[in-house]
Amino acid sequence: MIRRHRTDLGWLAVALGAVCLVWLYPLLLDPRHYFQGDTQNAYYGWFHHLGEALLHGRWPMLDVQTASAGNPLAEGQEGLYSPLSWLIGVGAAVAPQLVVYVTLVKLAIAALAVTGCYLLARGYGVRPGLAAVAAVAVQLGGFTLSADAPRWIAGQLVAALVPWAWWAARRTVAGANPWPLLVSTFVLVTTGYVFGTMYLGLVLVGLLLEALLLRDWPGVRRLLVTGGYVGLLCITVYLPGILTASVTWRRGWEVEGPGFLEMEPVTTLLAGHPTTVSPTVSLLDDPGLGADQVTFTYVAWFLPLACWVVYARLRHDWRSLVSLVVPLALAVVWTLLPYYMGPIRMPGRVMAMVTLTGVLLLVVLLDRALDRAVAGRPSRLRLGLSLLWVAAATVGAALLWPSSAWLQAGAGAAVVVAVVATFVATPRRRLVPAVMIAASVGLAVLQLTAQPAGLGGQRGSPGELSAYADLLPGAAGDVFVIGLSPEVLEEHPEISRSVLPGSLWDLTGKPVHNGYTPMGFRAYNNRFCVRFNGDACPEALDRIFEVEPTTGQPWVDLHSISTLVLVDLPVARTASPPAGWHVVGDEGEDTVVTWVRDRPLPTAGGIVWSSPGTRVHEVARTETATTFVVDEVGPDASVVLSRIAWPGYEVDGATLGDPLGGHLVRVALSPDDDGSTVTVLFRPPGWRLELAALGAAVLLGLAWALVHAVRRRRDRSGLPGRPPRPPGRRDSGFAVRSSG
Repeated sequence: MIRRHRTDLGWLAVALGAVCLVWLYPLLLDPRHYFQGDTQNAYYGWFHHLGEALLHGRWPMLDVQTASAGNPLAEGQEGLYSPLSWLIGVGAAVAPQLVVYVTLVKLAIAALAVTGCYLLARGYGVRPGLAAVAAVAVQLGGFTLSADAPRWIAGQLVAALVPWAWWAARRTVAGANPWPLLVSTFVLVTTGYVFGTMYLGLVLVGLLLEALLLRDWPGVRRLLVTGGYVGLLCITVYLPGILTASVTWRRGWEVEGPGFLEMEPVTTLLAGHPTTVSPTVSLLDDPGLGADQVTFTYVAWFLPLACWVVYARLRHDWRSLVSLVVPLALAVVWTLLPYYMGPIRMPGRVMAMVTLTGVLLLVVLLDRALDRAVAGRPSRLRLGLSLLWVAAATVGAALLWPSSAWLQAGAGAAVVVAVVATFVATPRRRLVPAVMIAASVGLAVLQLTAQPAGLGGQRGSPGELSAYADLLPGAAGDVFVIGLSPEVLEEHPEISRSVLPGSLWDLTGKPVHNGYTPMGFRAYNNRFCVRFNGDACPEALDRIFEVEPTTGQPWVDLHSISTLVLVDLPVARTASPPAGWHVVGDEGEDTVVTWVRDRPLPTAGGIVWSSPGTRVHEVARTETATTFVVDEVGPDASVVLSRIAWPGYEVDGATLGDPLGGHLVRVALSPDDDGSTVTVLFRPPGWRLELAALGAAVLLGLAWALVHAVRRRRDRSGLPGRPPRPPGRRDSGFAVRSSG
């Protein structure tokens, strides 16, 4: 037993070291490798916002100062319910070095993923060495290296958590206490990234079909309870976004395509080739950039080793493979779907799940049915078939993108060397995993060297937390940035440390209305041409000063904006601000010009207009509520607040009216409201149901774990209760085979 654990720990350490080595390598080429794309534009700001709120004793349900980017419960990805997100967020709020912190976080997530993959493979009976091969290969998959690692930390996080939930689910089906399953699925779902929950759904479907085929009725019941528990969590986490979708960009359910992050049948067949350039890169504004990054289509170089498996040996054990085959098949089909499937888009993201399931299935097959017919090695015919596979993939990749033919030939040659080296090593079982891991590391270094580009790009933001407090000097009240874009930053890189992308503005501690949002508030974003990343087009300057006809006030007043940061606008337009505004900052600066009101307005969230003959005065305000007293009610009375009119607002003491301009909260008053106190309160739509679902999930989980513990204690003490399993009985094909 002790020796077996030492073996496991040894191989796990090898896997962790190999992955760490590869993940550190890009830092030699770019120290900010893991601080690019949406990590910089969105996630760091979100985590910082969450951490700052928690440190000040608040749970940030709503942020009215970030306008259409201020509804984190509907967005989901900030992970407001996730303890893991809380931990990352608190760290982001206090870490002095952003780049160092986010790099360490991503390395820690990679280590979490390696450990989970290793345990999952061992749970399927794979020997320690091959389990380490799987753990390494999954973290070196193309989508992970090209997208999740440098850009999409939420995708990386759920991909790391899925193996843990899968491992725990199999243990629970086999009769173990469900608490690891309850914890891992809770953390996975509450991360808020819906792809992770959908991956979990694929896993549970596979496990359920396997249990049905094995007629494991206790296992079926446990999986159904698991499904109910996960379903309750989904109500809590995802219902706010679903009920808010009608006012966002994600309202439609159109099915259309194509797009860059989408697999094609030919690229699916080339998933074992490390440097394939997907033909979908032609859909990018800069196809060359897509061709020069690690391909998202790559799964693992050793896929051709499937030719070495003697499938006839599996004819009596095929049912125990259903939980692997079904998720893999469903994930592959998913990657081939159109680019837009309603609010779900970019099916190429699912390659992380294809890599996990494909690699895991292959190592299970190699462990159970590797051909050792000739001197402990596969036959030469099988070797020839695997090399033919490599050659065909190399030619196919070269034909897809002819300008990369030499790169494809070099990568193909490297894979040939890896396959032959593995073939030579097969008589020595302990040597095979070492060779395969070394080959995986070598090929990953080749990929990262030959294709080092990143689609996310760098926007040059400061890497030190202290630098953000000094930004926006002279600003007063709420801030709105106009004219910033990636193109402007590329043309004027000198402004990148003073004008920020997306949600990084949160680090300044100042209320900035620009922020990253994958859903937006359609009426607001369209009116002021604010993009998903918070960039507002130059035309927004004219639009923000347009007079709203009902109130007779400009939109800049109705949104309580007191500072405008104008980026790369014509000097003739920025030199002379309107009456009541003045220019602050360097006189000679013309790339970034800041206008500030002579008399700044209160920050957003309060009353900005009342109809003629109506008088009110505000008595209290929080992020989620505004309370005011009605002093006088005029004809057709109404009051407008500088709050985005998200679904979920309720009014006590009056009536919620139609939003002003389709996007600002308006309260309708009647003569009977004279002298009354009115409270405008935000709660996510379906809030009571969501809280009830969360409570029910917690109670269900606690009850399940407690009942299991009581029954197990009864079994061990010999008291009446559920009879113990007969000695030596296998747990529905899920028993872990001892290492050898």
